Parts: sequence; C-alpha cells; structure tokens
Amino acid sequence: MKSRLWLAAVATLTIAATADAQERGVTFGIGTSLNPTAIFSGDGGLALFNVGLGNIYFPLIIGSSFKLEPEFGLLRLSEKTTDGTTSSESSATLTRLGIGAFWVTPIRESFRVYVGPRVGIVRNSESSSFGTGPERKVTQTNFILELATGGEHLFSSHFSLGGEVRLTYINVGERKVTPSPPPSPSEQSSSILTTNALILLRWYL
Repeated sequence: MKSRLWLAAVATLTIAATADAQERGVTFGIGTSLNPTAIFSGDGGLALFNVGLGNIYFPLIIGSSFKLEPEFGLLRLSEKTTDGTTSSESSATLTRLGIGAFWVTPIRESFRVYVGPRVGIVRNSESSSFGTGPERKVTQTNFILELATGGEHLFSSHFSLGGEVRLTYINVGERKVTPSPPPSPSEQSSSILTTNALILLRWYL
C-alpha cells in the first residue's frame, strides 16, 4: 500500500510537469551533488557515513517558475575471500531513485531560489555465500519524503553552482531474507527524521 502511494505521488508530479511543459519552454540539464553525510542500511543495521553518496540529477526548467528534477544514484560493494580450502563471496547494491518538483523564483538574472518536495526510494540488495553453503539474500526498500529549498548562481547560461538544505523523512522498509529465517513473534518498524545539506553543480544544454 505504501509503495502505491509513493508511486502515485511521483506520477502526479510527472503529469503536472508534462502538462506545463506543453505550454512553456523547457531547459534540460545534468548535475551532481556533494553530500557531507549519508545513511546506509545493511546487516549491521543503520550506519552513518562521514562522506555522502553523490546522486546524478536531471533538472528540467519549465518556463521561469517551475522545475522538475529526477535523480539517480548507485553504490555497489563486492568482496571475495579464499583461504586455500574454502571461499566466501559477498556483495551489496544500493540504488537511489527520486524526483523533485519546485517553484522557482529568480532573484536577479544570475541567481534563483527554489522550494518544493522530493520523493524517492532507496533499495538495498545484499547477497553472501560461504563455501558450498546456500546463498543468503537480503532486500530492503526504504521510502523517502523531503522538503527542500535551495538556490543556484548561474556563472553562464550553461553552468551553475548551488546549495540545498532538506528536511528528510525516511520510512525504513522491512528486510526480506532468503532463505527465510524462523518466524518471530515480534514486529519492528523504523523511521528516520533528519536535516541534510548538499552542494550541487549543474550543466544546462
């Protein structure tokens, strides 16, 4: 049910932007972020990295007052160990997908500010095997809702440097393990509420 609500929110943002784009000019770009911290979920639970995970952004400036910005990020870790008689392998993949919709206000010709929501998912996928034993797989999907505001300075019509601050809510998803462990009578739900700040570089075509 939660996944359907998040997908509906993303679809609503996309449809609204597409309808507006039919009436106004569109500027397309690509960008990247530098994030000072990041949260990662793995077998050891939630961990805070002191170096963030940079996403790739695809800003679409529609007219002069609206921006739609999909984002994508990927992290993959793998390890293989052999001691002469047995071997073990493990891998972990972290996929990040999201989209934001923003109201844009030009302050002057070379500087504009924006505010709006971002929604997205972070999917963790892990696998491990030891010797001839069965492979163990763990998957988890976390849902993200953010309120973001920021600004960008345009050094030219094709390049900008900006900053963004976010209030982020993360609904930590249920971990699904294969082979399935023995059933547990307890239930657990987790969520995270945090602030975050990023530096963003964008190139416009």
